[in-house]
Amino acid sequence: MESAVEHNTPLCHSREGGNPELDARLQSSGMTGKSEIDKGQIKKIHTLEHALKLTKEEYGDRIMEKHGFSRSCKDLSYDEAEQLIKAWEQEAMSKGVWATGKEKYEDLDNRQGMAAPSKLRMIEAMWVNISYVHDAHKREQALRKFLFKIAHVDDLAFLTADGADKVINALRHIKGRHGNKSYKSNSTYEPQVYRDRSNNF
Repeated sequence: MESAVEHNTPLCHSREGGNPELDARLQSSGMTGKSEIDKGQIKKIHTLEHALKLTKEEYGDRIMEKHGFSRSCKDLSYDEAEQLIKAWEQEAMSKGVWATGKEKYEDLDNRQGMAAPSKLRMIEAMWVNISYVHDAHKREQALRKFLFKIAHVDDLAFLTADGADKVINALRHIKGRHGNKSYKSNSTYEPQVYRDRSNNF
């Protein structure tokens, strides 16, 4: 993961040496007073870039779309970088290649008799790793059907603590039955999920 970040970091070019035209446009837009992007944001942007498998051209186009007149993330403000990161995280999660760690499902914590957020994250991660469905939307629909079959609910948010344990045991049984192979597949494909290392998963 680190090597991917280091490999892509040069795409964020330094503005040292001056760019009068860019500086003038920044001044006219009132953006020069904004807090600048920090190193942590740059690292996360490039980790997401790698997770989304963006080409150099696609990466530059997306920065240009966000910033308006630069293809370098180094020219983003702190707020712009945060907006970009959130958008890319959502896209990566929808494709099953990103997990945000503790933040996900934390709003469902402290519900009496209901599954803890950590159990919900565990189920979601286990499903990604055993499912033979590569399309994120279809994989989610398949999980809903699986949940209903095992725990009689069609959404992770509705799982009770007992229901979550039943689902986890069923997923472990499937994984053990199929070994390292994806569920209902002879392929050894297993999606790689990038994790936000700023949180513990």
